[in-house]
Amino acid sequence: MDFNGNFRQNLDEKNRMRIPAKFREGLGDGFVMMKGPSGSISVLTAAEAKKFQDLLRGTSLLDPQGQLNANRITDAMYYPEVDEQGRFVLKNELKAFAKITKEIVVSGATERLSVWSVERYEIIFNDNDYDQVLSNVNDRIIANKAQDVALASISVKKGEDASNG
Repeated sequence: MDFNGNFRQNLDEKNRMRIPAKFREGLGDGFVMMKGPSGSISVLTAAEAKKFQDLLRGTSLLDPQGQLNANRITDAMYYPEVDEQGRFVLKNELKAFAKITKEIVVSGATERLSVWSVERYEIIFNDNDYDQVLSNVNDRIIANKAQDVALASISVKKGEDASNG
């Protein structure tokens, strides 16, 4: 499922929040929360979290900085316990990381969700630079296509070398 749109809400007095109903079904039975980019909190489906952790598992034991980075990332991940009313406590560490006080924005981010303090959200999602956002996305798409063409070319070349060898 692709997650699109955003919802505003307030944490309750026990620092509990809810995933909006529109997004809840797409998350399935469980989800993971972790520190995200730009001072946000990322919310991943269990399947997406597993894919991400599989990438981290590939970090060589001979790469101390890579191991430390993987540990720092996984140390901040957690599976919230959701009550009968769909609420769960936002972990203090994540709340502090995202500089959340009371009001939050839960925003769709394609295959995951992002949770923002309303203040940070309004700075990051300021529409004054939306043309630049579109341009950056376009540049990334072009770069990815160029990389795909280059990789396909290498695969074809290897195949030719194997058949000539």
